[in-house]
Amino acid sequence: MIESSEQLEQLIVEELDHFQIVSKDFLRPYLVRPTLHSLKWGYSSEPVSYPSWLVADLQRKDLGIFYSDYGHGTHDHWGVINISVKDFGMDDGWFLSLEDAIINSGCWTGQLPEDYEIK
Repeated sequence: MIESSEQLEQLIVEELDHFQIVSKDFLRPYLVRPTLHSLKWGYSSEPVSYPSWLVADLQRKDLGIFYSDYGHGTHDHWGVINISVKDFGMDDGWFLSLEDAIINSGCWTGQLPEDYEIK
């Protein structure tokens, strides 16, 4: 479980090392110092919020990339959601890897391999 911005920064470095499609340099201008937010979970009968970290401000349409141990599903910890809404959003905005989040954010417009699948 991520408990500090330093831990998350280390995780981002590890994620960048696994990039196969997107250039690491493409993401760097969007990265921000991880800041902790509380995002509402809309799939509960009671109001619930979970900690989530903003790691990238995509500088368009209020979109950011968040990391949360509580993302959608067991492994989808990287979410592309509106920064100001403070809500987890729908499950199709959460991904297994940071690279998949960037690709599916709409910011990256490079070529995809024919065999590309969202992990």
